Amino acid sequence: MRNEDTVFPEADKQEEVSEGLMPGGVFEEVPEGAPIEPGTVFDPEWELKEVLRVSGKERKRKFEEYKEKFHYQQRGLEEMQKDLQARIIENPDQDTEELFVPVVGFSKKYGFTMEQLSKTLSVLSGYSEKRADIREVLSEFSNEGTPPIDEKALFKALFSSSPQGKIEIESGPVSIFIRCYDELDFMRAVKVSSLLTDGMERGDIFRMSLGSKAINLPKTLVSSLDNAVTLENFEMTLRETKEDKESAKRDSRNSFLHEQQHTIYSLLDPDRAEPSVYLNEALTTKDEEDRYVAARLYFKKDVLPQFFARIKDEALAQITGNFSSEEIKKKIERFKQDIKNGGFYDFRANEGKKIVSVFSKKLAREGMISVLKATDEIFGGKYDAKADEALDALSELISRGYTAEQAKAKLLFVPLDKWGKMVSRIEAKAS
Repeated sequence: MRNEDTVFPEADKQEEVSEGLMPGGVFEEVPEGAPIEPGTVFDPEWELKEVLRVSGKERKRKFEEYKEKFHYQQRGLEEMQKDLQARIIENPDQDTEELFVPVVGFSKKYGFTMEQLSKTLSVLSGYSEKRADIREVLSEFSNEGTPPIDEKALFKALFSSSPQGKIEIESGPVSIFIRCYDELDFMRAVKVSSLLTDGMERGDIFRMSLGSKAINLPKTLVSSLDNAVTLENFEMTLRETKEDKESAKRDSRNSFLHEQQHTIYSLLDPDRAEPSVYLNEALTTKDEEDRYVAARLYFKKDVLPQFFARIKDEALAQITGNFSSEEIKKKIERFKQDIKNGGFYDFRANEGKKIVSVFSKKLAREGMISVLKATDEIFGGKYDAKADEALDALSELISRGYTAEQAKAKLLFVPLDKWGKMVSRIEAKAS
């Protein structure tokens, strides 16, 4: 187990991540003329409604003020995120209360709302709980000597049998990474995870593992490590690099960082939304026009955001690792193809049959006509255009000199279908 390999890829550049915020940068004097007065609250939704209440020159003036405050607060949220990551890198075992102390300082400076503070507190609580789970497991399987963990015993606890080949285990603050040198060990572990997973998700694990060098497992026999264990098929990595150990090591590191980005995304859960009532309405109504309306709203309000969230999650993971800007842009272009036309990440095609099956099990053929009509409208050409626009915006940030970490900080809490507008604002401000 190698403690230097952390869930946050910025660990190797800690002095850049904190950008002068540690130990107390945020508590320094606020620059004179800051758009948001220290100690006040700026609620973007409420403030925008106030802008729209007036008209003419007054609206234009207020809207300019609103934009300045909005971008100032967004910059504060990005700085807070970087600061928290740096603090966790420095000491992963800080409790929720310790981690929340600097958040209060950022809030006073940037006017965070109670909703923003509550979400941050929820994320930090989730981190602390998962970190405690990781520490407990690592302590249980600790080993005197080298490596400092009984790797084969932990593997057996997770997947019911000991590995046949060599394995290596690394850990981050909220994750465990298992490198399998024997492809059969990799596949056996994937099979155990799939058997522990319910319903149609079971097949997804196998599908994602085929041809993958690494995969995050939703389930293991140690339930406290659900979604915290990543397997690497290192035998495949060696094959793809033609046994070049240095290239294999680089690819393995990038696989680690890629999967840990998924862990970060899962922990932060920036696109979480409560399910609506539209699915039930679409399934139960007797009127076909009402069914069409309800199905369309269900696809637009519930399903579409889920698909966009998965594209966003994967896009941010794709650019995570030791890549040049040109390599990142090529990866984005490949990903654009993989999310359509039945590609590996075509969530619309891969998940669509599950969604259709929910309706087809309940409705007669006549009732499915309205549902399929709504599906075509929501997931047609506009879906592809929005996804392409978002990924082009991500590529544009990289072209403009943003690092992958800077781009992720800008876009993590922005819905995928708003990436284009966000980057356009950044470009307009720069010019």
